[in-house]
Amino acid sequence: DPPAKVADISLRALQAVQSLPLPSYVSLKVPPMHYDPVLLQPLLACAKAGGVRAHFDSHGIDMAESTLRCVRQAVDAGCQAGLTIPGCWARSAADARLVTGWGVRVRVVKGEWPDPDDPRRDGTAGFLEVIDALCGSSQEVAVATHDPITARESIRRLQAAGTRCELELLFGMPMRSLLALAAETRVAVRLYIPFGTAWWPYSLGKALQRPQIFWWLLVDALLGVRQWWQRRG
Repeated sequence: DPPAKVADISLRALQAVQSLPLPSYVSLKVPPMHYDPVLLQPLLACAKAGGVRAHFDSHGIDMAESTLRCVRQAVDAGCQAGLTIPGCWARSAADARLVTGWGVRVRVVKGEWPDPDDPRRDGTAGFLEVIDALCGSSQEVAVATHDPITARESIRRLQAAGTRCELELLFGMPMRSLLALAAETRVAVRLYIPFGTAWWPYSLGKALQRPQIFWWLLVDALLGVRQWWQRRG
């Protein structure tokens, strides 16, 4: 879609979530807007006026600096800002420390686009490295993974450091075991909901890239059957 159309869709999303009963945020897809500060400015003004967080997702590492400039623009505009940081980049821990110093809420993911200078970097180890960089932050941290082992360890480290955190789950993915973990550790759960015409390929593409997702789906379904059977009994 043309950059102006992407900006218009984003503006309508920002306006729509203002009426939701719980605080929400909108991920602004700045690459298709060509990182245009002129297109971004009214979106940030709308987010600020409505008390909505303007979030910036991670894309390829070659886009990291451009994305950071957009985050800085949001901060300078007085807007609540968020940034997704992937564990698979060597630069990520430093980026996390930088943006939390700006008052930015970080969403930690394992990442889809590898670091060309470190292509075999372990996403899980990198995820926890970013978590460690955020421990002690005054900003809330979003733990965004469907891997229950990584989620549990991340929450443990953040809570031990006194850092507030949420568990973020992708809508449409299995989540029973993670909801149980959230209840056990007393953290809130936020659903990340893809929107627009490409939401189904987005979700299916993630599953095809990571075959273990189909195993998680099976386990989730079996847990559901067991709970249904226990209720019947």
